[in-house]
Amino acid sequence: MRNVVLGKIMGIEVELHSTFILFIALILLGLLLFSPGEVLSFLLWTTVLFSSVLAHEFFHALAAKRLNIPVRRVTLLPIGGVAQMEITVLPPEKELFLAVSGPLFNIIVVILAGTLMLLGYSSPLVSAAFQINLVLGLFNLLVPAIPMDGGRIFRALLSMKMGYYKATEVAVRLSTWIALLMFLVGISVRSLWILAFIAFFVYFGALSERETASVYAYLGDVPVSQAARPVPVFVNFSDQEIMDYLRSRLLPAALVLEGGEVRVYIPGVGRVRTPVFTGNEPAARVFLFMHARGLPLVPVVNRGIRGVYLHDLETLLALRRVTG
Repeated sequence: MRNVVLGKIMGIEVELHSTFILFIALILLGLLLFSPGEVLSFLLWTTVLFSSVLAHEFFHALAAKRLNIPVRRVTLLPIGGVAQMEITVLPPEKELFLAVSGPLFNIIVVILAGTLMLLGYSSPLVSAAFQINLVLGLFNLLVPAIPMDGGRIFRALLSMKMGYYKATEVAVRLSTWIALLMFLVGISVRSLWILAFIAFFVYFGALSERETASVYAYLGDVPVSQAARPVPVFVNFSDQEIMDYLRSRLLPAALVLEGGEVRVYIPGVGRVRTPVFTGNEPAARVFLFMHARGLPLVPVVNRGIRGVYLHDLETLLALRRVTG
């Protein structure tokens, strides 16, 4: 089941994760079968939850733009959302600013909805907005588990003392224990079953953060020029001719000059736009960019146009891990 792209807001793609759709569909089906009278209330709460999570993530995105960090996509999950940024490793002060920005929206809504309720202007919508944003805000801020905001705040504070890699190791270890605790509570207390569901996202999200930190630890000080190699740049060649060349040399992709731009030709995909990296760009950043975009090759300017293959960076990373 694929994620569903909803469109773009402020140039940022918004998509629903497949698990979000499945989660809502299963609950809705259960209500239709066993409690049809609660369907309208569920739809109201789902709408408020969806809107709150989306706004929460766009507060993160606005904070990222303020720091000149490009945001490619916002993905909405059952436990919240993820703003996918081009730069994933940040100085602690910037990570702290980004982490706090999302829950700030939830706090604002709680204050506004709470004020309305105190003044006697309560309604099902206001009540739902108050309760959902109170839970989202507190849960994200107070649970120190990566990849949630509380975990990022915890790591940022640790990074000021021990550096990013060691701080991530500590935060990941804590996150795995928190995920285990969530899972045990979720399967033991029926009313808190959703915690077992959240535990999986926390656990695998934490492992992903550890891998990112490891890449920067071993490749952060390595210029990408060390893995770049001379590659042909095709001009005025058909896709079939390029594909034949790649097959004859067992290569996964090629560089193509088209309309004054260097693009990457990937068999079965076509010609893909990509930035041209300078030779002194950290290999870690290029590696993570290629993984995120699914690119086997990107162009590098280093005494002319060269190319760096993903498998070359993977080999370099493996060697650095072995040699320390």
